[in-house]
Amino acid sequence: MTARLFSFRPATGRFHRPTLHMALILISLACVASVQAAITHCQDGAGRTHYLQFDCPPGTKLVTPDALGEGRLSVVVTTPLTPAEERALDQLHRSLAKARQERARDRGRAARERSARAADDARRCREAIRHLEQLAETRRKGYRATAEAALESEEARWHATRKASC
Repeated sequence: MTARLFSFRPATGRFHRPTLHMALILISLACVASVQAAITHCQDGAGRTHYLQFDCPPGTKLVTPDALGEGRLSVVVTTPLTPAEERALDQLHRSLAKARQERARDRGRAARERSARAADDARRCREAIRHLEQLAETRRKGYRATAEAALESEEARWHATRKASC
């Protein structure tokens, strides 16, 4: 028979709380046991206890965990949430989900706007190139001297459009 530490409920998207609490307690006990074995307790001349990862430095003596006493390490167990806390937690989950949806909607809207701007820029770029080609053709074929200022002004406008859009 195998014991399941985590019971996931797809309908809510959360781990089942009583099982999760038990798993957290077991994990913390395992961590305490491994930490206790990995930490060296050293005592200096003034009687202060130092907790080190490696061997005791010179001038200190090794203290065994038994000499420290049984009450040195403790495990804290949390109490179950009250119904009001459960409701507040559920409300928080709902508000976070709503905020995630709003951010996704905003990202989608921004992507559509960027795409529309890019398409509009491409259209203006093609239009500017087409008009500049027409103006170049008009200059090659010839035009009246009185039309020079209008041609230059229109050409400058289409160059600016091409520069901004292409």
